[in-house]
Amino acid sequence: MPMFIKKLLKTKFFTELIALTAALYLWLVRLTSIVKIQNVNHLNFANEQNQPIIFAVWHGRIFYSVMICSSLYKYENYSLVSKHRDGQTIAAFVRKFNSKTISGSSSDGGFAALKQILKILKSKKQRLCITPDGPRGPNMKINSAIIEIAARTNSIIIPLSYSAKYARFFNSWDKMLIPRLFNHITVNYGEPISVAKKISKTEIAQHKNKLEQKLNKMTKTLDKFYSHNQVESGSQNIKRV
Repeated sequence: MPMFIKKLLKTKFFTELIALTAALYLWLVRLTSIVKIQNVNHLNFANEQNQPIIFAVWHGRIFYSVMICSSLYKYENYSLVSKHRDGQTIAAFVRKFNSKTISGSSSDGGFAALKQILKILKSKKQRLCITPDGPRGPNMKINSAIIEIAARTNSIIIPLSYSAKYARFFNSWDKMLIPRLFNHITVNYGEPISVAKKISKTEIAQHKNKLEQKLNKMTKTLDKFYSHNQVESGSQNIKRV
């Protein structure tokens, strides 16, 4: 690839162009699709608790989930994104949908991001979206401090996933699902998970295992409904049909 093209791909202009294109496509998907929401009572229950909420979404299911989280206009919505160039493209994308961003991950800028999260998640009006298997996987395996964050901020965790009848699965580490136009999409809110403020390492591990199992079960059930091949958790190179 010529050097000038490589430089162009790294510019803010190109990043914003990709983000805008993706946002316009997502709006077209929403406008041309039938969307079914499952277990919205779980979200309603969490809202009634007057606590901040953390949405846990697998990295491969973040595309349409951005639209779901952005519908909560009476709240302040945030998304945790990596500081890598790909993460900044995602940041530009989610900002098109009523979401502010926090840059950092467990592998890069994690401490600074944690400080910002603890500062932000201090009222019932805050909503944070985290991909607990990001930014580099393994896919569908929790490798973040989402439980610790929930404990320190008195937040409720809500697992969130979706699938679609007509979808393209990318052969990336996260097996990203992109729904097509004129579709049938199902979104599922999982049962809320509350975490005590004072929590032991053993309890943290138990909560992580519980959240991982919930998210995987939700995702695989949704994919099975639409007759998709099952995405295997922890894998790195699955070719999709």
